[in-house]
Amino acid sequence: MSRPVIIRGVYCYRRRVPANVKKRYGKSVVKQSLNTRDPTLARARFPAVAANYQSVFDNIRLGVLELTREQAEAIAGEIYHAACPLLEHHRGAMP
Repeated sequence: MSRPVIIRGVYCYRRRVPANVKKRYGKSVVKQSLNTRDPTLARARFPAVAANYQSVFDNIRLGVLELTREQAEAIAGEIYHAACPLLEHHRGAMP
């Protein structure tokens, strides 16, 4: 596993963007400050930032599903109709 790097005295997360997502991500390297000069705190914050970027890259690999307006409206309608009974139930319970 990689480790935090120091840039201008502050620990940062730095990673090359995987080749199979580089074009869609738009950058070849990601850098994010860990907002600390303390190495212990940097090592503690590093795994969460790394996991976040891994998740971003995994989602890019899966691709984005583009919906037509009609598809989006159909999905919204299904959610609305599923939520209405729940909302009515809670509305009746309010004083």
